[in-house]
Amino acid sequence: IGSRAAFRGETEEYLAYAASKGGLTSLARSVARSFGKDNIKAFVIAPGFTRTEMAEQFIREHGETKVLGEIALNQLTEVSDIAPLAGFICTGAMDHATGTTIDINAGSYIH
Repeated sequence: IGSRAAFRGETEEYLAYAASKGGLTSLARSVARSFGKDNIKAFVIAPGFTRTEMAEQFIREHGETKVLGEIALNQLTEVSDIAPLAGFICTGAMDHATGTTIDINAGSYIH
């Protein structure tokens, strides 16, 4: 699981987090190119702000309105919004998209 932080750029307190997610994205691309003929595929799902235990502290401190102000939709991404994509990738139906990063971020970062 990656993050929009790999693409969007982040504030000082999240520099290491963003860099690690950028590294994961690069690793997935390299794995896809290097090992595809060995039937190894690599994908990154890059969520934006998702309602998780980790996110709840931020919501308590800053308010959900602040978070909603940064996305294109009227509700936060939930884990249940991400799980179907992970399952679909596992079916093999996306094998020809190996190396891809797929954003699920309620429009908080669009590229």
